[in-house]
Amino acid sequence: SKVITTATGQRVGYVLFNAHTQGAQDKLIDTLGGMVTAGLSTMVLDMRYNGGGFVYTALSLATMLSGPSNENKVFERLQFNDKRPQDTAESTFVYTGALLFGETRYATNFALPRLALPRVYVLTTDNTCSASESVINGLRGVDVEVILVGKTTCGKPYGFTRKDNCGLAYFPIEFQGTNAKGFGDYAGGMPSTCNVPDDLDRPLGNVNEGLLSAALTHVDTGSCPPSASNASTGLSKAPINTKAGALGLPSATRPQMPGRVLTPRQ
Repeated sequence: SKVITTATGQRVGYVLFNAHTQGAQDKLIDTLGGMVTAGLSTMVLDMRYNGGGFVYTALSLATMLSGPSNENKVFERLQFNDKRPQDTAESTFVYTGALLFGETRYATNFALPRLALPRVYVLTTDNTCSASESVINGLRGVDVEVILVGKTTCGKPYGFTRKDNCGLAYFPIEFQGTNAKGFGDYAGGMPSTCNVPDDLDRPLGNVNEGLLSAALTHVDTGSCPPSASNASTGLSKAPINTKAGALGLPSATRPQMPGRVLTPRQ
């Protein structure tokens, strides 16, 4: 994470976020809390390799990016099938400045830092899935402008709760998530505003790296760079790497597939 000053003098936060795993929420609170006084005009959230994870982390992240004016508005509603109407009725996550699900350093009811940004940039590929898409969709539901730079996301508006049985863990698809406007139909992926290929020649966070550079150009000019097309069409056919080790993350804390996951206490 860092704060970047653009060519026109705008202050832009940059955060690389790779997985909604246990412990990620604490780190996000530390990082975004440190940016509250930085005078940011916008944020670039790099989730190009973020396959998802816990919904509570997505809720906390979206809450910190948005403002107090969204308090108690819907972040995501979970729609179960017609055999589980009670679960549907009881499964709405709302924006709240009081932390709902504590981890190690920050307990339940901790007052979250709020950046109150009207616009957020998200760097995406077809490995941007599920809980990561929840952040995008949830912010758009309360009229935070979210501009995607990169490629169409993977398209996974569905989620599950882990079920343990006889030494195995199952992740049966249980619900579809929708935002405050009732939208959740993006199984074909969310198209990018600036269609830019992933840059494997420069380190992530480098201002000259392809996706970040394109986002900073859009921050300054309101347009995609000439090398980018204006919109991504269609979903890349490249397979999603679903193995926990693909991102060098411990399998004990990362779901074994990209996902939108509820914890048992939710």
